[in-house]
Amino acid sequence: MTNALVDIFGSKPADAIYLPDAPYAVRFNCQSGQLALSEADFLGNEAEISVIKVSRYFGSLGKTRNVAWMQLFYIPAPGCSVLPSNTVCVSYIKTRSLSALQQTVTRLVGEGVNPAEGIFKVSFQRHINGDRNYASVKFDWRERKGKEEQEQLKQIRKRIAELEVKAKWVESQIAPVEQEPVIVKPRRGRRKVNETV
Repeated sequence: MTNALVDIFGSKPADAIYLPDAPYAVRFNCQSGQLALSEADFLGNEAEISVIKVSRYFGSLGKTRNVAWMQLFYIPAPGCSVLPSNTVCVSYIKTRSLSALQQTVTRLVGEGVNPAEGIFKVSFQRHINGDRNYASVKFDWRERKGKEEQEQLKQIRKRIAELEVKAKWVESQIAPVEQEPVIVKPRRGRRKVNETV
């Protein structure tokens, strides 16, 4: 007999990467210098992760306005005990933390290393700016060690390949829409937006 309750929320696949409907949201809380799930639920001040995707943006994030920021998707490394194992997580970084990641990645790529194949250790570094005491995220990188970490890399590659195949299939099902441009003419008796009263 199958467990019908599994169909309600799904289940985590054995020996595979779990991609929930919404990635597990982890805040890199630079006020407290800790990883957090909420304002009061802290997970500790470091974790080892495997970055699987980044999305770059420009705009406002939190209290910071008009800056570059990044959405970081990752999977906890096998030895990480503070995050759910082999589960896709998401965090956001900006300003000094973003610069720290970019510096590490640029250095590694310049040395001919693929940073996505290794493990990033995320920790916090304290700073004082006048009367402001805050932290930024520090990204140290290392090569994978041992069978368990190598096996996880295989699982990540397999999951990413599956997602790419699905994305290509979806794109192939969407027919291109050709449409003439629409020209909107103002109606009589109405003011144009830039007219004064």
